[in-house]
Amino acid sequence: GTRSMRARAARVIIRAVVSSSAPPRSTPLAARSSIPPPSARGAAGGPGATRDCRVRSSVGFHRHHLRGAFARAMATAAGGDARIEDHDTEDLIERKKATRKRVRAALKELTEEQMGTESAQICAGLLSTLQIFTTENNSAATTGRPVRLGLYVHCAKLREVDTRPLLETALGLPNCEVYVPIVDASAKPGEGTEGDGPAMRFLRIRNLDDDLERKTMGIMEPKEFLPDGVTRRQNLEHLWDAPESNPRPLDVLLMPGLAFDASGARCGRGGGYYDAFVDRYFSRCVAAGYEPPPLVALAFSAQVLGVGEVPMARYDKRVDAIATVNGVLGCGSPMGDAVASGSRWRGAGEGWER
Repeated sequence: GTRSMRARAARVIIRAVVSSSAPPRSTPLAARSSIPPPSARGAAGGPGATRDCRVRSSVGFHRHHLRGAFARAMATAAGGDARIEDHDTEDLIERKKATRKRVRAALKELTEEQMGTESAQICAGLLSTLQIFTTENNSAATTGRPVRLGLYVHCAKLREVDTRPLLETALGLPNCEVYVPIVDASAKPGEGTEGDGPAMRFLRIRNLDDDLERKTMGIMEPKEFLPDGVTRRQNLEHLWDAPESNPRPLDVLLMPGLAFDASGARCGRGGGYYDAFVDRYFSRCVAAGYEPPPLVALAFSAQVLGVGEVPMARYDKRVDAIATVNGVLGCGSPMGDAVASGSRWRGAGEGWER
């Protein structure tokens, strides 16, 4: 009767709470998918309208009215993933804070020598795995378009993997465009500088010594203008407005973060800049008929946690692969496996075989 049904439901919920720390079920199709943040949903022609593959909750009610462990328990009982929530609930926010605190503490334990050694190993693995970095595969003969690489400039204070070897190699290639991020500190994530996205853009650089300047927290960012002081530096997203530039997407985006796991879960530092940028850029790629580029994270060993230990909301972006001291590891998606294989890049702007 009704009483026995309630008892069964209670047992399901209790079991779900107890098992909420177990590794999540493998969902390969979800590895490159996400639901955009609330600020991006519902807008005409926005990311929610153009993203071709996403994970949808199987729960038939509004879970954002639930909180903490009870919300995760109900989600599991209904067949969902207990570790992925639709919104940043108070509980999820606290778990993200705890994860960031844990990883920051682990990073502080690393010596300069350890970080230097791991950075060198990580970069060596990428240089030997990604065909993009080899001159013989860096040809635009097929597409008439240069290789395009998105890559951050590391910040020593944040204890990020040092990307200088990658930048120097890419800038030395004869047919490669390198784009690095610049953050507009006066704007908040989601506001952007042009009314259509967050406050982070990727600008093209040609020389590490001349094209960068030190900004907040000592982070090196591209200068807004070319040496003439008048011409603005090429903005990655403005390529869509110039058909003559053959505006195919980046061939790969190499990105930082604070915590990761082998399923591709990523926890940033809390600003939301990369999540918002990727959501906007991926939407434009899809709208233009191109597959978005793979997302590859660079991580010290201390930043890679066990599967299920990185808290995420559904709009948080997963990465396709992680570059570690053990090599480039695919995170379960076909795109990630293609990147990790080191042999499935079709060429500039042509994407990856999967």
